[in-house]
Amino acid sequence: MRVNQVGYLPDGPKRAVWVSRSTDPAAFVVRDGDGRRVFEGRTRPWPVRPEPSSGLAVHAVDFGGLGAEGRGYAVEVAGSRSRSFALADDLYRGVLGDALRFF
Repeated sequence: MRVNQVGYLPDGPKRAVWVSRSTDPAAFVVRDGDGRRVFEGRTRPWPVRPEPSSGLAVHAVDFGGLGAEGRGYAVEVAGSRSRSFALADDLYRGVLGDALRFF
């Protein structure tokens, strides 16, 4: 399960990728930091296998309907669990300063 490890903006798109050879949609859930189910849906298998840019058999996982800010969210599908991530407006606040210090 691959998610944006920094997190997602509450009002922005929220998509993850599940790597699986399955060609059928699968049920997924998003859990909050306390383990409560806060969103559910079905994966969408990528129509071309393997997906050309990665060479992997993947499913799109769209949880764009989840908008509650918080930390510790995780996506679960078929026994696979993502790393935890946040939904927050301030996720990228320090990026400009970080980039300027790096370069």
